[in-house]
Amino acid sequence: MRRSDLVTKAVFWCIILLGLIDRAHLLQITIGYASDDLTVVWMAARDYANGIFHEPFFYGQDYGVMLEALLAAPFVHFGADPIVVVPVVMAFLAMMPYWSFAFFQYIRSKPASATLIAAIPILLPVEHGLQFTNLNGLAILAVYPWVAGMQVSVRRSALIGAVLAAAAFVNMNASVTVAAFGTLFLINHAKDRIHWLWAVCGALPVLLLWWWSMQFHTIRGEHLVHTVFDWRMVFHPELIPEALTRLDAHFAWLCPLWWPNGHLVLWLLGIVMVALFRLGRKSAAWAILAALLTIFFSFGFAKIHDGTSSILFPLSRMFLAVPLLLGWSLAQLEPYGRIRPYLVPIIGVASVITFSLRYEQALSVWAKTLTYPEGAPIHMREISKVRLECKTLMRYAQETSAELLVVIRNPNVGEAFFMNMGCPVCEPGLPSTYMPGGDWRAWRVREESSMSRQRILVVGGDPAIWANAMNGPFDVQVTGTGKPLAHMVTGADLPVDTLMLRLGFTVGR
Repeated sequence: MRRSDLVTKAVFWCIILLGLIDRAHLLQITIGYASDDLTVVWMAARDYANGIFHEPFFYGQDYGVMLEALLAAPFVHFGADPIVVVPVVMAFLAMMPYWSFAFFQYIRSKPASATLIAAIPILLPVEHGLQFTNLNGLAILAVYPWVAGMQVSVRRSALIGAVLAAAAFVNMNASVTVAAFGTLFLINHAKDRIHWLWAVCGALPVLLLWWWSMQFHTIRGEHLVHTVFDWRMVFHPELIPEALTRLDAHFAWLCPLWWPNGHLVLWLLGIVMVALFRLGRKSAAWAILAALLTIFFSFGFAKIHDGTSSILFPLSRMFLAVPLLLGWSLAQLEPYGRIRPYLVPIIGVASVITFSLRYEQALSVWAKTLTYPEGAPIHMREISKVRLECKTLMRYAQETSAELLVVIRNPNVGEAFFMNMGCPVCEPGLPSTYMPGGDWRAWRVREESSMSRQRILVVGGDPAIWANAMNGPFDVQVTGTGKPLAHMVTGADLPVDTLMLRLGFTVGR
């Protein structure tokens, strides 16, 4: 083996190690915090671990498969804490597609391409690594190179169709790469279109599952809390020029090396596309063009404009697949001609520099994010404080022999959501929880709409309303005056929503 090949392989494994250290460091910083959305994934992981599947998507939504919860479920089943397992799984999902594409190149004796792809996550800004939303669709794409690398056959075609459909089904932000790889497949098999049919056959089971999942919520539409299949998914061409004026916001933290201007990743893709055309690798070039056109036309949908400048809810979450596409695109330029002897050392040095910068900046960036959420509609809390409040609720419930714990949305809807969804996971012995007018679990809404309870522990609410309620017709006793505020309502014999209205609380969304 040539000395240069040994150096290339050594750099590759060093970058893999840097990626592991980097991901572990970011996980150490963020694992002590949770978003309100994350509590839903906790609960889903616990439900899946017990063989309970209430809804096909993220609870209360008609989109967003909780792949993280599915992968965490086996560990939870054997006793692991979902609050710990879920973020670990999410950290793994963040790296899995890059490592998968990289290892595929590595075993095909293309260590330079493998090194380049493996380095992409480290060459990105630390803000990219700290965000933990919408990674699941990209994780499905980790399967793609291994399927596409199979010998040409009808089985391969069917599997490619299934993988690409599954990636889009799990999360639509994978659509950019799905468009690229789908176009690549169509062009490569243009002379033998029977493979097109087999790809459709492979995608069909996934598409039928998608259709059934949508029908599940169509039938139960009155309990749907949030959807994107409304005005957000209506095409408005006038939105395209607006997006073009703020490309850096839409592609924030998605460009390797040059961090201030994320939109430069589009220019990089364009340059690679032109280079591939000149090299005669037209299939890959057309694939990149298909991805760029998908991005361009996606700007016409309001959903693409739904986001903030915070890593908690960034605009760029819609295009998280772009760095992966860039890595794949650069790999198509192999063997890199005259720059090959210098490419891997440059990648290695750059990775060490950016790794050091990410390591140094991570804590301060995370602290700033928590302090200034930039209008993100996401509530973040320290898990230790959530656990403490949940222990307090558990004690109240035991002292009062409560059969139901009702959480009032006011005065703090974020804290209420954590208690409603997070406390049953923190304290498995807690009575059932329910949030009138704000519960994302359709089955709980249906249950409480017809069930009368005798001993209800109510958490939160305006103290002034409680003062009036204690002088009303119901037996109301103060259980806790601190945080959380809690009252025991006994013998009302009414459905919860009706009782809350009688007490003076608003139950509408």
